[in-house]
Amino acid sequence: MAYSEMTTVWGNYVSTGTGQRWCVGVRVYEETSWRTNTRCYLRIQCVAWSSGAMDVHANGHVTATNDSDGWWEGTFSNSAGSEFTFYQWDTWYGRDTSARQVSFGATFNVTGGFGNGSSSATATVSLPAKPSWAVSYDANGGSGAPSPQTKWAGDTLTLSNTVPTRANYGFLGWATSSGGAASYQPGDTYATDATLALYAVWRLLYTAPALSLSARRVASATATDEDPSGEFCLASWTWSVDATTDPSNEARAVTCRHRAVGGAWADAAVSGATSGASGACTAAFAASATSPHEVEVTVTDAKGGSTTRLARVGTCAIPLDVANAGRGVGILAAAPSEGVSLGPLTLTGMSSGDTESHAVSALSRLLRLSELTTDWAYLWKSSSDAGDYVRWRTLMGVVHLEVCHVPGVGSGGWKCGTLPASARLPHDLYHPMVCWRNDHTAMAWVGGSNGTNPGEVWLYNNGSNHMYGMVSWPVYPG
Repeated sequence: MAYSEMTTVWGNYVSTGTGQRWCVGVRVYEETSWRTNTRCYLRIQCVAWSSGAMDVHANGHVTATNDSDGWWEGTFSNSAGSEFTFYQWDTWYGRDTSARQVSFGATFNVTGGFGNGSSSATATVSLPAKPSWAVSYDANGGSGAPSPQTKWAGDTLTLSNTVPTRANYGFLGWATSSGGAASYQPGDTYATDATLALYAVWRLLYTAPALSLSARRVASATATDEDPSGEFCLASWTWSVDATTDPSNEARAVTCRHRAVGGAWADAAVSGATSGASGACTAAFAASATSPHEVEVTVTDAKGGSTTRLARVGTCAIPLDVANAGRGVGILAAAPSEGVSLGPLTLTGMSSGDTESHAVSALSRLLRLSELTTDWAYLWKSSSDAGDYVRWRTLMGVVHLEVCHVPGVGSGGWKCGTLPASARLPHDLYHPMVCWRNDHTAMAWVGGSNGTNPGEVWLYNNGSNHMYGMVSWPVYPG
């Protein structure tokens, strides 16, 4: 054991009449290695000191805070200038929530011998307060959490009876994490010597209004059947409010608004039930054929909850007209004999006010086809006769190669030109042609993109007569 001296207090001196004197003292030690969170272990010594040799008969008593007095009597001897212990005891003293003062007293009465008389001393020491830990409360989305409490070492704490509140929620208890389950209730006891953070656990007693919304194109403001080409929109929805815990809860507002995508919102007249606990409603409004539209419905109830849903309808179905074996195409308009005609339509990256060449380019991107080519591109043309040629073009994603009255092609073949990459095939193409005399064999060969001569066009004829014909293939997306 290793005692540490806390204090020594000496009492009054008693003279002997021969120039000597003596006194009593109280000395207090603590065994610090034995200190716990709730108590301290002390040793108290009652001693007497004399300037000369002392051989006396004496008696007296000792006192201690929260302890019984001790009485003693006996014969004592002491050498000059030294002290001797005439009473000693060890004891535990509890620690409190603040520093605790404890006192120890001793009286030494000499009744015969070295300087009759009496000396008294009292020593007071301070024991440190026991440690404490905080217990905190978090309303976790609510309000009215209890004030923090203090958990003292060795004590059992009664948790606060204060209950927090939260609109539309019921309190289930306290958890040790913000998302945990309740493990403590108001008024429970807590005995662990450790910090404790408590979080309110809630159960939802109310849900925001339920709302289901759909929208579709219809032919008129009064129509109900879906019409993909209709220029009106009909929104339909059902709704209900939560009256589970509050039967008086009802709808306070049911609103609808709409807009062309990117445009300004406009309110729509609502037909149907807009009050009570549940209902079904509709709203109809004009919706341009060439613009997608959005419709938004909001239901608000008496408890302040609200729910919003959004629905969307696309543009009208686009009519397509084709003429002259695909040489003319009309979008929202009659197809011309050659080329492309656009009605009042907005395409990605352009508007109907752009030039026709821009329209062709935009339509091509929209359909994910190669660029539409309305004019023929010539691989070869006779300098003496405009009717002799080899030419090509694409139309609606199909490449057309036309050979007209080409003379002088031998069996060894004749290269008439090379197609651009956008018109090439992945593999070589062999296609028979017509020759002036049917006893001859004629053929067109087109080099595929994966071959050694990609895009090259050759003509073969085992005679020398004129040849003609046409071959077509889809645009290769690679």
